[in-house]
Amino acid sequence: MSLTKKILFNSFTLIAVSIALIAIVIMAMIRIQSSNKDILPKIINIQVIESELKNTQNELSSYATAIGVAQPQSVTDKQLESLKKLEGTINDKLAIIQPLLHNKESEEIFTKMQGKFTDFLTAANQAVTNKNVTDVRTQGLRIVGILNDVHVLGLYANEHYQDIQKDVAQQITFVITTSLVGIILLVLFGSVFTVLIIRNITKPLRKLAHNANEIASGNLMVEPIHYKSNDEVGVLNRSFDTMTNQLKQLLYAIRDVSGHIDTFTNDLDRENKLFAEISEHVAGATEKISSDSLSVSNSLHHTVQLVETMDTDFNQNVQRSTVSVDHGKLAVGAIDKGKEVISAQQEMIEENIKTVKVIHDVANTFMEHTARIEEMAGVVANISAQTNLLALNASIEAARAGDHGKGFAVVAEEVRNLSEATGKSTEKIFGIVGAIQTGVQNMSNSVRQGVEIAEKQKTSMYETTSAFESIETEVRSIMSELQEVAQGMKHSKGLGEQVLEHVETVNHMLEENVAGTEEITASTNEQTHAIQIVVEKITALRQLSDDLNNRVKQFKII
Repeated sequence: MSLTKKILFNSFTLIAVSIALIAIVIMAMIRIQSSNKDILPKIINIQVIESELKNTQNELSSYATAIGVAQPQSVTDKQLESLKKLEGTINDKLAIIQPLLHNKESEEIFTKMQGKFTDFLTAANQAVTNKNVTDVRTQGLRIVGILNDVHVLGLYANEHYQDIQKDVAQQITFVITTSLVGIILLVLFGSVFTVLIIRNITKPLRKLAHNANEIASGNLMVEPIHYKSNDEVGVLNRSFDTMTNQLKQLLYAIRDVSGHIDTFTNDLDRENKLFAEISEHVAGATEKISSDSLSVSNSLHHTVQLVETMDTDFNQNVQRSTVSVDHGKLAVGAIDKGKEVISAQQEMIEENIKTVKVIHDVANTFMEHTARIEEMAGVVANISAQTNLLALNASIEAARAGDHGKGFAVVAEEVRNLSEATGKSTEKIFGIVGAIQTGVQNMSNSVRQGVEIAEKQKTSMYETTSAFESIETEVRSIMSELQEVAQGMKHSKGLGEQVLEHVETVNHMLEENVAGTEEITASTNEQTHAIQIVVEKITALRQLSDDLNNRVKQFKII
């Protein structure tokens, strides 16, 4: 059983006993209370009976005084009602106090009092009904006897009450005694049980504390505690034994590991010294490689600058050759355009020559027509002259005819006027025809000169076309050479770019090599520093191992 269960069992047992003791006390008190609770009310009822009887005595005395003179019936009725009420009250109270009668004498007095009260009620009702003053006063005096009996009953009741109080006092004394005995037994039982539990707990705990002090002082060869219980102390004891054994094994392991650490640190110290020497050689070699790589990088950087300058010149030459080729193409285009223009001009000249010839032919034809017009104008002029002569002759003949010839004279005048107008028009036609002939002659001369000039232009055009063809041949030859030069320049530029790329790649690789050697140098320095730190840590580890060995030696494990 675990300690918790033991303690709980002890606690629950004590609680159960305490509850049982409390229950006994409570039941005794309830019994005492139940036996005593009705006594006082019953005794009080005796006093109530005495009070009611005294009131009735006073009422009868007052009634006897009142009926000495004439009184209404209501007074008598009221007194009768009071007697009836008294009967009910006294009978109820007598029924209540009857259980108080615990001996024969009290019962006889009770029976005697009931008989007196019954006789009193009968006589009193009759006296009140008859309104007999003497009888009423007599009945009032009879109440004194009843009161005496009630007083005696009260004495018996008080005696009974005193007996009950004595019994209650004895019961209370018994309850108190029983409670004290129970409490003492409960305390003793709880103390003994608690002492046993504490002893079972503290005894092995003291041994465990002693063993713990021994282990703390370095003595692991402690005697194990034989505790067979499965409670918490037993678990603690087994755990303590397990801890002691594990501490022994741990110290054995620490001692073995410390020896291995000493061997390992010695070997590691030798290896670190060798590694430090190798790191110094590597650092020197990497510094030499870094210096040489830096020199080569500087030379390549200068070479890159020269190649870039050459590449710039190549670019300019390529651009110039490209521009020259473009200009040559433009020149060839211009030559082709000129040839086309010259060819068009030749065609136009030939067309002009044809047109001029047509114009010359038209002019000759026009001259012939003007000559014919001139001939016709001459004929019209002769006709006009003859018409004028005829009109003159008609005028002469009309003048000769006198009045008969006036109409003919008028016609002759009109004919003459027409003849003169025709003559003037003919003169104008001659003038116009002459001007036309002169203009046509001049135009014919100009056309002839234009034909001659066109022939000369045609000859010049043939010569110009021949010159353009020669220029085109030479320009095309120059363009072919320029294109070959441009292709060569582009090829050279591509080779230069490849050389520049390779040089830049080599330069970049050298820079990376320099950076790598610098990193290697830095890493070597860091490794050297780390090795120094490792050496320091190994020294500290050796010191810790020695300290650990010294501490392990403080423990007694064998």
